[in-house]
Amino acid sequence: MNFKHSIIKYITGSEAAEEKAALDDWKADSEENLAALKNIVDMQQQVSILKNYQEVDTSRAWANIEQKIQQNDAPKQKPNYILKIAASLLFIIAAIFVFNKINEGNNSVEYLATTNKTIDLQDGSHIWMQKNSKLNQSSYRNVSLDGQAYFDIAKDPKTPFEVSTHHGKITVLGTEFNIITSKDKTQIYVSEGKVKVEYAGKQQILEVSQMITISENEMAVASSPFIKPVHWKNKILSFENNNLKYVLESVAIYYNIQLDWQIKAKEDQCKINTVFKDETLEDVMKELALISGLVYEIKGKTIIVKSYKC
Repeated sequence: MNFKHSIIKYITGSEAAEEKAALDDWKADSEENLAALKNIVDMQQQVSILKNYQEVDTSRAWANIEQKIQQNDAPKQKPNYILKIAASLLFIIAAIFVFNKINEGNNSVEYLATTNKTIDLQDGSHIWMQKNSKLNQSSYRNVSLDGQAYFDIAKDPKTPFEVSTHHGKITVLGTEFNIITSKDKTQIYVSEGKVKVEYAGKQQILEVSQMITISENEMAVASSPFIKPVHWKNKILSFENNNLKYVLESVAIYYNIQLDWQIKAKEDQCKINTVFKDETLEDVMKELALISGLVYEIKGKTIIVKSYKC
């Protein structure tokens, strides 16, 4: 019996009765054997490798493994077929590793969001893309963005996550942040952890509730109202006893629009209690006008606040 092929058939669910019996005996032999087989099945589910493993020089690799089995074969050792299955596991793990390394950087994947779209990456990171945005994943933890997306990045100190935008690069180890990027301007808002922004030979570290706006060769950093990660993910803006200016600043960040506060008083005594879920900017502003007596104008990419009554 060819145990190398038997274990391949087991992983793909096509093994014969005799092969299955031998493998079941091997699995039952020890917890370590069962754990090893489970690990390799998990690997198979994560990468499309079995259809390509013949591209590796399997004959030579298998000859080397059989030679080592014969050299170390002793009366007290496990039956020879068990050693062959164990060696097969090692062989397939090695083949997956080699295949992934060879193809690393060559498996570019492009995502186009015709509607709001959620992407789950292999490293455990999650990305919420806004409609009409485009994301390109060029390698394991390297993407480029055109449009708007919210990132929840899995921690991996050994492999930083990088996002390329129209205005430089963002590097993170594990954090949550929102990016809006176009040819004219890039805006990055951090809602958890830290990110490093690099553009035109300059670097800037952003922390929670900080936002950077980059256009041409300018980088402007500002402290902004805190928008919780859950708000970005669930497309919710909720306010509880917040003043009007704070609410409008949050709305401006969320909808990527400027706020022109044309009122002498820097603060106000309004108490806004409301929730907006996946609503348009126009609907949000109409409701705020009803609540506060707000008089405003949306001109291009700017909200002009003229007066309020609360």
